[in-house]
Amino acid sequence: MRFLWADALVCAGPLVLHSGTITTEAGDGVSRHGFSTDRGRIPMKTILTLLVVGCASAQIQQPQLGAMLTGDGRARAVFGVTGSVTIGDAPTEGVLSQGSAPSILTMGCSRRMCLMKTDSELVSFPVSTAASPTGSMQVDAPAGPALFWFESSTAGQPALVYFPGSRQFMRWQNGQLSPVDFDVTGEILSIGEAPDGTLQFAVRNAAGTWIVRSGDVIVESLHGAEFTGPALLLHGGVLFATADGLILRRPDQSELVFKFGHVEAEGLTHGSIAASEQPPSGSEAPRLKQIALSWLGENYVQVRVRGAAGDDSNYALRVDLGHERLFLLPEPQL
Repeated sequence: MRFLWADALVCAGPLVLHSGTITTEAGDGVSRHGFSTDRGRIPMKTILTLLVVGCASAQIQQPQLGAMLTGDGRARAVFGVTGSVTIGDAPTEGVLSQGSAPSILTMGCSRRMCLMKTDSELVSFPVSTAASPTGSMQVDAPAGPALFWFESSTAGQPALVYFPGSRQFMRWQNGQLSPVDFDVTGEILSIGEAPDGTLQFAVRNAAGTWIVRSGDVIVESLHGAEFTGPALLLHGGVLFATADGLILRRPDQSELVFKFGHVEAEGLTHGSIAASEQPPSGSEAPRLKQIALSWLGENYVQVRVRGAAGDDSNYALRVDLGHERLFLLPEPQL
């Protein structure tokens, strides 16, 4: 008896059986099964063993969402699916660890790579090696933190980098930094590109907070929604903080609001100011303290928040259209 076997892919795991046949031979009263290939017959017992191993391997392998920056200045890989994640071990050597190397000031990740900024270097490494210095590249960079924008996943994995301390704007590609011309005034909170490739900036100045193009051409205002904290330009919108949460605004001006409990603001000792409350007469609007937005991975943003009682929390926000969700990230085990 002969059965046709057609291009079988087993359990979406690493084992692939290509076209061939499974045969049953009966001559001495004993059935013998095997998989016929151009190189001979594989015994059925071997096939079943490979199937079991392949399926088990596929089940225990978790997808990686990206990498997060922990409070101790280390990178930790984030595994799992939206709302159910685990974090990897901290690195034990090299530039990605504390030890003799400076801790990480800021970090951002795309689908394939992460960029991290130490005090004097910019480091690039594959997302899959977030807990290991394997495959990392580093170059000298201006002192202080950096802002990141990741372009489409093309050859060379390009990204845009802005250094607030020196107001330098650069493009990272193929392990090198090259300057990018821009003309923007005010405090730059985030950098990005419009769908047509035009550079855009989230900027705070005396008149408010805006999304502008080079030359201070205004695209959109953010200060009308009690804007008080950081902002992050997205591929399809903008994410910014209010006094007690986050607003994700799409290009059609539709908004999603995410609240993450009490947040400590400057001048306050307990609780937070709700978006509808007014600050005391004669005082400036409070600004969130110790809250940061960064790219955890493609379609995921890390939200680091300092609580009113000194308890810090890390959240992840999925931002791709139709799948938006805010969830708590696990705390690292030190």
